[in-house]
Amino acid sequence: MLLIGGIGAAGAFWLPRETLNAKSISRLPYSEMPRPFRTPLVQAPILRPTRVDIDPLDGAPVNYYSVSEIAASASILPRLKTPILGYNGIFPGPTLSVDQGTKVVLRVRNKLPATHPLDGHALSTSTHLHGSASLPQYDGYASDITRPGFYKDYQYPNFQPARTLSHHDHGVHNTAQNAYSGLAGQYHLHDPLERALLPQGPFDVPLTITDAMFAVGGSLGYDDNDHSGLWGDVILVNGKPWPVMKVQDEGTETRLPVSNSQCQHFAFPQAHAQHGRSSRNCWHRWWAHAAVPQRRKLPTRGR
Repeated sequence: MLLIGGIGAAGAFWLPRETLNAKSISRLPYSEMPRPFRTPLVQAPILRPTRVDIDPLDGAPVNYYSVSEIAASASILPRLKTPILGYNGIFPGPTLSVDQGTKVVLRVRNKLPATHPLDGHALSTSTHLHGSASLPQYDGYASDITRPGFYKDYQYPNFQPARTLSHHDHGVHNTAQNAYSGLAGQYHLHDPLERALLPQGPFDVPLTITDAMFAVGGSLGYDDNDHSGLWGDVILVNGKPWPVMKVQDEGTETRLPVSNSQCQHFAFPQAHAQHGRSSRNCWHRWWAHAAVPQRRKLPTRGR
């Protein structure tokens, strides 16, 4: 399915332009394409609870949050605006950060238009928290849709050990295109062991890595190659093309939810990466990464 024009903001694995099928390459003039390593890295905001309460059944703390699914525009290209769908109108959406044992009630309001402007499919959504041991009625299964103008309250128990999760749309028949359009974000679950072993605060850097192909005018085209996966020619990190981040001398940890189609390869020519939260060192100069959230500690020196 080839769709050129419309909205979007996510994708798969980067390859040099000459290796891509012609129908998968952006239609923008070269002068309008973003240049690598000229844009600063940005971080998605941390979502703050609307209220904090106690569950009367077990005494556990409960954080209440609210997000709205909104059609908006993003500044991805040098001059042109890119229409997206986003939680609170941004891509990636705001990050939820909670401690193990703190329950979450997340209200998701569907404020999207009735139909997708690119292919006209109904913009009914279902929010899935990937990696959460959620009850079935809150798991965001594909047919449990919320239509525009309505909302649903999702409940997450958060009893699992620390992990990086991702929340994204899971609407029936249109999961890939809705997530590509921007309906995705990170969710961080902390526990005491993770806080003791891994970097925190400014040294805990979430990276949502995707790829995209652009249509004329700056919107994102969509070509899933007959349902075999989208291959874009622009890599986005937290919604910015090939951004730059200056790393301080202390070790920096990254969280890496990645593209929904292909594996990606990462390399650190002047540093190593430590995998996971084990006390035993496991260092890498490069690794392959599929579409599963992981955490890497990068003990770089000011690069």
